[in-house]
Amino acid sequence: MEEVRTQKVKIKHIFREGNQIADYLANLSINHIEKQEFNSFIDLPTTGKRIINMDKIQTPSIRIRYKKIRRHEVPRSDI
Repeated sequence: MEEVRTQKVKIKHIFREGNQIADYLANLSINHIEKQEFNSFIDLPTTGKRIINMDKIQTPSIRIRYKKIRRHEVPRSDI
């Protein structure tokens, strides 16, 4: 960590929505046992092509976050 401070490196978190193709390919590799290699756009599965094309036309990716509702259980008295 000290090396990072001396190098003045900036680390930034990017949500999955910020790099959908990387997220898609990472999930694809986890879900397949065999090796997969894509050397060109044409080699990609349809979903991968769709993600790249949506990025090309700069379609925004919206992250919707729902508020979690905590349910408190009411202890039942023994009858």
